[in-house]
Amino acid sequence: MNKLIIAALIVPISVPVNAATRCNFFANNVVTGIINDSIEAIGYTCTIARTARINGDLIQSGNGSLVVRGIVDGSISESGEGSVTLDGATVNGNIEELDGGNVSVSGRSSLNGGVNESGSGSVSVTVNAPGVINGDIIEGGPGSVTVLAQSGSYEGGVLENDDGNVTVSISGGRSFKGNIEEFGLGSVSATVNGWFEGGIIELSSGNVSTTGSGTFKGNTEHELPGSCKNTIINFEGAICNQL
Repeated sequence: MNKLIIAALIVPISVPVNAATRCNFFANNVVTGIINDSIEAIGYTCTIARTARINGDLIQSGNGSLVVRGIVDGSISESGEGSVTLDGATVNGNIEELDGGNVSVSGRSSLNGGVNESGSGSVSVTVNAPGVINGDIIEGGPGSVTVLAQSGSYEGGVLENDDGNVTVSISGGRSFKGNIEEFGLGSVSATVNGWFEGGIIELSSGNVSTTGSGTFKGNTEHELPGSCKNTIINFEGAICNQL
């Protein structure tokens, strides 16, 4: 009899497998500590504190944005009009921005997956702390991609599939390692005062420009009617191949 009573008490409180912890469970919508679950926010901004580790995914929909300073071991998905901001964060999965918001990465952030922006927003990566930010960027909407290697370096490719531009700026002593491919009407501009190791290919009517006092190791290619120009002296590769 006692076993039947215990079983009856246990069954109603079982938790659904796909349940996620709501971000507003935490004070001021700021997640702290180690969370062995996914975090979900619907209609408000959610912040992952620098002391937090999410052993799951981070999901946001509706109004509001995501601000991540800690560690997310899963993926990040933002499907509303808000943005995704990473400031010294570590993300071990992919980042998806599915609507009009932007994706901003800065500080000592570590991207062990890719960034996919498929709405009207843009992607910006600012390496403003020593170290390396890794991760590929795919921009599928009309937004642009900007990578600034200021105090650290960037390693990853950039794929721009629509009409946005790709702008890369590399400070002295820093590097960009990866290929840039632009398939829409936008242009590609690289200011290289450090090292660029990779290629640039423009496969529509946009332009290609490479300038600076650094070293470019790779090829630049473009299609007409787009133009291509280079002023980098230390250029180790083919300059402005016409496709």
